[in-house]
Amino acid sequence: LLLGFYSEPWWKLDLMTTYSVNRVNITNRHDCCSDRINGAEIRIGNVSSNVLSNPVCAVVSTIPAGATYSYPCHGMKGRYVTVNIPGPLQKYLTLCEVEVYGEGVLKQADLVFWENNGVTIVGLGCMLSAFSNLLHKMHLCLKR
Repeated sequence: LLLGFYSEPWWKLDLMTTYSVNRVNITNRHDCCSDRINGAEIRIGNVSSNVLSNPVCAVVSTIPAGATYSYPCHGMKGRYVTVNIPGPLQKYLTLCEVEVYGEGVLKQADLVFWENNGVTIVGLGCMLSAFSNLLHKMHLCLKR
């Protein structure tokens, strides 16, 4: 998922209710430009209007091309999971896959809403039942 050339680009997932988020897994793109994820912040919180005001769970230092790294969030509570690249310079944010793990009253959902710099996108989600702690999985990279 290429999220455009913006100052402070961000991607936001709406889990539709508040959860305790235990960890977020991010898979980097497997082709060129794997350094675009460097410095990204993972945020968890309940503020929708200003995504950069939610607390930071972790900062991505680097993820090798095609690799998946796990970032512990230690039960941070929130409805929104945001990945952003901070700073005033225009940059690209690219994501291959994001998995959000946590606890709460889970319910199945066919649609998940996420946002990219103010544009709301509706897609098929992977919200799972109460027997799993995977809250959401987004996969957007095609592997050859």
